Amino acid sequence: MTFQETIIECALDKKFVQGFNRLTNSTLTVKSSHPIIQMIDECTGYDKVKEDENWTKFIDFVYDTVWTRVDLRSD
Repeated sequence: MTFQETIIECALDKKFVQGFNRLTNSTLTVKSSHPIIQMIDECTGYDKVKEDENWTKFIDFVYDTVWTRVDLRSD
């Protein structure tokens, strides 16, 4: 399993994301890329910069708490 696959698996786990948000005081949400969802985000003032910061923090979190502790790479 690659690091990118690990991030995707962690992001798809709602409890993992909830734990990340609780431990890091973040507000990461895993959103659909559906056009209607994007339109709603724009209308409601979705903060893209804050979400990008949350994703950067999430990737670091996955690296520190999962990737460096479990060898998921195939030989």
